[in-house]
Amino acid sequence: MNWDDLKLFLLAAESASLTATATAAGMSVATVGRRLAALESSIGLRLVERTPRGLRVTATGRELQALANEGADQFHALERKFGALRAKARAEPVTVSATEPIISEILAPALGQLWKRSGAITVDLRASTDVASLALREADIAIRLFQPSGDSLYVRRVADVSFGLFASAGYLAGRKPEALDLARERILGYDAAYGEIPERAWTRQAGLAFAAMTSSTRALLNAVRNGVGVALLPRYLASDLIEVPGPEVSNRPVFIAIHSDLRNVPRIRAVSTWARDVIAATLARKASRRLS
Repeated sequence: MNWDDLKLFLLAAESASLTATATAAGMSVATVGRRLAALESSIGLRLVERTPRGLRVTATGRELQALANEGADQFHALERKFGALRAKARAEPVTVSATEPIISEILAPALGQLWKRSGAITVDLRASTDVASLALREADIAIRLFQPSGDSLYVRRVADVSFGLFASAGYLAGRKPEALDLARERILGYDAAYGEIPERAWTRQAGLAFAAMTSSTRALLNAVRNGVGVALLPRYLASDLIEVPGPEVSNRPVFIAIHSDLRNVPRIRAVSTWARDVIAATLARKASRRLS
């Protein structure tokens, strides 16, 4: 039995939805389905059934869920305690998990500020689209555009990311942004890897269709910069592009999460405070430039 597949089953059993499980796990719906099928095949038991209303956990699945949750809770509590003791005893790297744009455009350039504030703390900036598990110590600090949940987590909202439609001067070719008819333009956007996120849903609400899709913000940004089309992008990344009038898309909140057992470990507290301050200051500065 694969432990990672068992964790995925626990997510699916709790959410009763393949889409919600895929979003929480940072996977595609198809990958979640394959992983659950592989788990069932490995143990020779049917654990979930698909219904028009979502996933239904079988009686066997409920028994496995109860046993797995009980054992996992005890194991993870022990692992977290060991982690807290190790963190106090020696200076391990502090692992920060965030999306690639936040890592590359906000945190990495500001590492000097961290070391000036707090001395020589070793940091592992882990660019990831997966949902790193704080309970399993896959990361010490997680920064996400949705609110992580869990009774043992300390979660704080630090800022908001705003979005706009952008094109390059080359793509516009002298046309005024306000004169564009979006139905006639090449619209680029996110694929369904992370579910129906606001950055994807706006096209359906506006009656538009994508000419090309990707799960990579960096790919969208580079495509727009090279005149491929128009895309919805975080404004903090698009200062060199031209904003095009379009539907309003809600801001995405940025949350920072730390496991409660590790929150007061000095080096983790120092890195989380630095990350919170840098993200808030960067997004506020980009917003003020837009308004000026």
